[in-house]
Amino acid sequence: MRGVVDVPGNTRHDLDILCDIGTRLFGEGFDFDDPEEVFEELREVCPIMHGMTYDLIGEEGIHWPCYEPGDEGDSYLYEEEFETESGLGHIEGVRHTPPAEVPDDEYPLILTTARLEEHYNTGTMSTRSPTLKRRTPENFVDVHPNDAERYGIDDGDYIKVRSRRGEIVVEAHVTEDIKEGVIWTTPHFAAAAGNRLTNDVLDPEAKIPEYKAAAAEIEVDIEPAETPDAPADD
Repeated sequence: MRGVVDVPGNTRHDLDILCDIGTRLFGEGFDFDDPEEVFEELREVCPIMHGMTYDLIGEEGIHWPCYEPGDEGDSYLYEEEFETESGLGHIEGVRHTPPAEVPDDEYPLILTTARLEEHYNTGTMSTRSPTLKRRTPENFVDVHPNDAERYGIDDGDYIKVRSRRGEIVVEAHVTEDIKEGVIWTTPHFAAAAGNRLTNDVLDPEAKIPEYKAAAAEIEVDIEPAETPDAPADD
C-alpha cells in the first residue's frame, strides 16, 4: 500500500527493517526493492488477489476477490454460496466462558478499554497532531454516577486506577454511558496507558489477549505529585 507520509529524516523505511529481519531469520527471500515487489509476490501466491496490479489499485483501491486480470473485483466475498463442497457455511457453537479474571473483594470493578474516534492504538502518530490532541489531550476513565457517589468521586477528579499488573492516574469522567460496576479507559496515551492494566491471557478460541475485561479498583486519595498539572506529551 502507498505510504501516507514520507519517512522523516534519516529514519529507515519499515520495509527495509522488515526485509533485514527476514534475511537474518531465513537467509534469503527478502530482497524486495519497494512495496510493489512485495505486492507482486502477494498476488502471485494469493488467488483472490491474482487479478490485481499495483497500478490498478490506484488511489481508490479495488475490492477482492479479484481472481483474473481485467476483473473489477467483487464488493463481497461470497454471493451465492461458500467455497465448500456443499456450498453451505459451517457453524460451530461455543459455550460461554467467563473472563479469566473476574471482580473480587480486592478488585471489585470490571475494567474495559476501547479506542477513541480521534486517536489510534498507542497514539504514537495521532497524538502528534495538534488538532486531534486538542480534542482529547490526555487519558481519562469513565465512571458510572453510582460508583462515583460510592467512592466519593466528582467529575474531573484525578483518580488512580489499579489492576494486578499496574496502575495509572487519570481524570474521572462521571457518565451514565458506562454500566455500574464497570470502568472504561483507552490505550492511546503513554503517560497513562490503559494497556498497563489489561490482562494478557489469551482467549482459547481466537487467541486474542483479553483486553476487554480485567478486575480493577480505583483509589481517590492520591498524592498531589501523582496528579498531572498538564497533559503530558507522548
